[in-house]
Amino acid sequence: MLYMLNQLGAALGVAVVTLVVQTADSTIGGLRGVFWLSVAANVVVLALVPLLPGKAGAPQPVREGAPA
Repeated sequence: MLYMLNQLGAALGVAVVTLVVQTADSTIGGLRGVFWLSVAANVVVLALVPLLPGKAGAPQPVREGAPA
């Protein structure tokens, strides 16, 4: 499943970059658009990281004889 998602993401990424560069007025403008698109995608991913399941929010086990 992970391999399939990796391949799909790579193909979609190349397609999006190509689309943005081709629809821009100039190549430099297109590359600027790709840069800001990647910045926005990274901001969204970093904002969603705390929602991932993991050990950070897991309750700590209580040791016997330790004060609660």
